[in-house]
Amino acid sequence: MLHEAEKKPLKSGALWLSIQERLIVQITDTENRIRKARAGIKRIKHELTNKHSKEIATALKKEIEYQNDQIDLSERLLFVYRSIGDAMAYTFISRHDIKPLSEKQHAGFISNKKGNRFERQVLRLAFNRGAIAILNDLTNYLRYFDITIIKDHNVWLPLELKSGKKKTETRA
Repeated sequence: MLHEAEKKPLKSGALWLSIQERLIVQITDTENRIRKARAGIKRIKHELTNKHSKEIATALKKEIEYQNDQIDLSERLLFVYRSIGDAMAYTFISRHDIKPLSEKQHAGFISNKKGNRFERQVLRLAFNRGAIAILNDLTNYLRYFDITIIKDHNVWLPLELKSGKKKTETRA
């Protein structure tokens, strides 16, 4: 899909959105596997505080190693998924412009993130209005702002979104 969208990048809005929707699902699933493995490790470590035979303790420790390996593999998979997001960014933004945007630390998990639903709504709205947008959390390098709106090659607009309850005033 990525290679198809890169053929006519400014005319492939639906394809760019579809790629990002699939990335959101894949990244969320992978993050949930990491959470589950971490919870399993925590449970096993708690179990190790109880007295066990040497064989059972060894088996529990091997299970912790296995779960840590699964976490490592899942984190590598997250990097691969975000590299697809990077390919989208590099399609529209010069590498010289992206480099200063990558100085910030990793954004962490996108699932269960406050404001994630609002960011996805804005992403879809941008595409519905005919624009091309990139959800920055789907990349390894776009660390500042939440969404990047693409106007043309090397012409882009970063958006920082704030979600929350609006306070409304009532005037008499």
